Amino acid sequence: MGRHLVTLLGLLAVLMLANVGFNLVVDPFNAWQLVKIEGFNAIKDRAYKYERIAKPLMVETLQPQRVFIGTSRTEYTLSSTSPGLAGQPGLPTLNLAMRSANLNEIMLMFQHALSQAPVVDAVIGLELPSFSYIMPSGTDLDDYVVLDWQGEPNHGYRLYQFRDTLFAIDVTVASRKTLQRQEEADRSLADDGRVLAERQIPVLLADGGIRVNFAFWLGEFVHGAWTICRNGRVFFRADERFDAMARFRDILVLAVEHGVDLKLYISPAHATLMEAMQQSGVWPYSEQWKRDMVAVIEEVNGDYGSDFRLVDFETVDPITTETIPPAGDQQTLMHYFYDPAHFTMAMGDRILARLYGAGEAKWGAGEADWGIELNSHNLDAHLQKLRQDLRNWAASHPGEQGFVQDIVDRRQPRRPDLARCYEAE
Repeated sequence: MGRHLVTLLGLLAVLMLANVGFNLVVDPFNAWQLVKIEGFNAIKDRAYKYERIAKPLMVETLQPQRVFIGTSRTEYTLSSTSPGLAGQPGLPTLNLAMRSANLNEIMLMFQHALSQAPVVDAVIGLELPSFSYIMPSGTDLDDYVVLDWQGEPNHGYRLYQFRDTLFAIDVTVASRKTLQRQEEADRSLADDGRVLAERQIPVLLADGGIRVNFAFWLGEFVHGAWTICRNGRVFFRADERFDAMARFRDILVLAVEHGVDLKLYISPAHATLMEAMQQSGVWPYSEQWKRDMVAVIEEVNGDYGSDFRLVDFETVDPITTETIPPAGDQQTLMHYFYDPAHFTMAMGDRILARLYGAGEAKWGAGEADWGIELNSHNLDAHLQKLRQDLRNWAASHPGEQGFVQDIVDRRQPRRPDLARCYEAE
């Protein structure tokens, strides 16, 4: 009986090791990067769904010197091959942005990258919802990074990485599916970590076209990201760990301590999204968010002698007021936008060109200055102009203003106490 038990345990151990080896070689989450063979496992069709598990490991295996961090807006858009990087080409670059990332996660990923790779250059995209999301959707990034939010060692992170990329049954299922899906059309993630959002254009058009996608995302923001007030509020600070402005300050200090050239930008949004913010009562909260970020940046610059700058691409201009195809049009694409919040690589190229000073060669001196560098001296005037520009756009585009109004009214009945939902703790 004892001999049979030993044999059985030995067989189970062999099978387990074989399964681990299978998952390590196939690497369905694109985490270990040991074997990559075209036609076998080079295409990871669903890797982006496990990005909070995989991207911390990708930092360790690929050793980037430049990183892009933020939410899906950054993840879809900023590419290591962008001509906007012409001012600083050649650095190994990894896109570490994550869908629905909050500020705690953005800080954790930045901290992990600095501790595990020779990062000298970084770009972080910022948007209002990431400062008020308390919990991310799905996997908790905290389990997979080397340091916690206080900078202390996370002793269990390697066990979580091994478990969830090699041992878990979901990994084996994903490995089998990876071997079956090696057509180019199955590719969802670029080698540099960017999600290939452009691969979804046929689906987007088939589902009703660009205007339908705009309506969906406007509704998602109005109904979910802005107007559902957890305990009556959307928080800048929910607890000591999730203090968004404190984590933002941590990001700046980390960059100073590691000598990283950090570039910060506020993601552009289509005018319809800004109009929805105005109609939903979110706009004052957004203005306060920008004021708080500028205050933190200038405080850190004063304390550390740094020169961090924040470029605001959330402006009303020919780019952000690009015409949306009419209802029923399932063929026409937009040059800069997939929906009111997510934008194309053409937008990403302009963002990087502005941040890296390569814009003038491509667009000329005037258009190369797209985006406003915010500071305490120009902030009030900038916000006042932005309010007026948005009012002018809405007045001159009554059809689009009504399009937004209909979504806001259907998704969010007006409330007299709405403004209180957006007060910081």
